[in-house]
Amino acid sequence: MKERNTIHAFLLHYGISTVLLCMLVAIVVMLNTVDINQKVTADVLKGKGGYKAYMVKNTYLSLDKGDSLTIDAMEGEKLTFTIQSVMEEPDYYVVCMTPEVRPVVERAFRGNSKLSGYVYTHKVTPSPRFLPKGQHMELPRKQTRQLKLGPVRIGGGAPIVVQSMTNTDTRDVEVTLSQIKRLHNAGCEIVRVAVPDETAAKALRAIHDASPIPVIADIHFDYRLALTALEAGLEGLRINPGNIGERKNVEMVVDAAKARGAVIRVGVNSGSVEKRLLDQYGGPTPQAMVESALGHVRILEEHGFYDTKISIKSSSVLNTIECYRLLSERCDYPLHLGVTEAGGVLRGAIKSSVGMGILLSEGIGDTLRVSLTAAPEEEMTVAWELLRALGLRRRGPEIISCPTCGRTEIDLIGLAQEVERRLSTETAPIKVAVMGCVVNGPGEAREADLGMAGGRDKGIIFRKGEVIRSVRGQEALLAAFMEELDKLLAERQGL
Repeated sequence: MKERNTIHAFLLHYGISTVLLCMLVAIVVMLNTVDINQKVTADVLKGKGGYKAYMVKNTYLSLDKGDSLTIDAMEGEKLTFTIQSVMEEPDYYVVCMTPEVRPVVERAFRGNSKLSGYVYTHKVTPSPRFLPKGQHMELPRKQTRQLKLGPVRIGGGAPIVVQSMTNTDTRDVEVTLSQIKRLHNAGCEIVRVAVPDETAAKALRAIHDASPIPVIADIHFDYRLALTALEAGLEGLRINPGNIGERKNVEMVVDAAKARGAVIRVGVNSGSVEKRLLDQYGGPTPQAMVESALGHVRILEEHGFYDTKISIKSSSVLNTIECYRLLSERCDYPLHLGVTEAGGVLRGAIKSSVGMGILLSEGIGDTLRVSLTAAPEEEMTVAWELLRALGLRRRGPEIISCPTCGRTEIDLIGLAQEVERRLSTETAPIKVAVMGCVVNGPGEAREADLGMAGGRDKGIIFRKGEVIRSVRGQEALLAAFMEELDKLLAERQGL
């Protein structure tokens, strides 16, 4: 009885303390994860000495030399400056700064010496929230304007769309369609085709009519190819309005796109930035690439066209990230993500996953393409695994397997490869585990719909951590696993 009373007193004392501690932690987490957005008014003066902003003091307003500062002008422009110095007065700050894109800032002043705007301030912590068991943290999504590319919705909260591009000769309709269908089966939702000449353009009608997914024409320089593509029924164009000739050419393309409800993707690569911007910014910097893209977009806006999405690609992962961050701050058009010239399957997958993974985790991106020096179908595997890893979308089976180690007594690599081959064409959203240890395997993979683990002379098969079969020998293990896998797939398909 004395022992029981002692335990009771201990639990009572420390239990209450624990509850209070948990409440304190919850409050801290809540305070650190709730966004607190405020507008701080800003008056910007233009003088001979440069630009000065006068802003009311705010707890969450951080102003340091060298930082970038974005001011939303009342007229709708987003103006970005680099802070040179900050003077603190009792009730306000005086910020001396230089424009990051001078023509944009000068245009916003419209010949005046003063404009008014505001700065958004917020308190945000990237720390993960505590969530109930079985739930996952949801990533933020920036709300962009929504477009419709055929039956596919882009932006505005729609699921992130997976794209690719054929590497066939577009003039060969049969071969091109065959690849498009393989891409579709692998998970591609929009496909782009090269249109280098008139013969390729004339082949687009047959390709469009037989394609299971929307087709985008990749056009450079010749506006007539864009017109032919739209006449063929294609749902979208990838162009740079600035390189298809004089104003009347752009007008004809825009009018045709409007009439057919087509989407135009403005695409800028580090190798396609205009010389004047290269000279102004000292090379294909993120600022130069963003200004190039928005310059092309403004050409479309001048013609009353707004069904636009934008891509800015670089072979540099860090530059790509910075480009899209800047672009996301300055417009609400849907953004197409990609790291160009990423390399082969291994290096390309790593670079693409790092670059796009960071952006997607920040809520940036509405469509994506994993660009690999490989068969286009290989891009689908990486793209869908990237989306799955971030909890954004799921397609087909998820296969988890443990790394090999000194305790592994079976051909774990061979077993995993066989399972991957068996599931390569399946679309059921199941989780499968291939583990190398019969002791820890079921526990480590207890969330798997079906799993196997093996030792030197014994193998087990389990569902949701519960062992359902035990066999002897690796061959018997693989055969039994495939039997159970077929049963599971039949269940999921309702057969």
